[in-house]
Amino acid sequence: MITEQQYQRLMKEYAKTGVQGTAAMKAGMHRETAAKYLVVGHGPQP
Repeated sequence: MITEQQYQRLMKEYAKTGVQGTAAMKAGMHRETAAKYLVVGHGPQP
């Protein structure tokens, strides 16, 4: 599970670079986890 802050950072970096791996690294999560959240389109549910 990721935090809302990580999700926001992921989306910001992905919008800026368009590179999933780089955005995941900067958000502090695994590339496959980032891919899941990018496909779903929303952050972690409480």
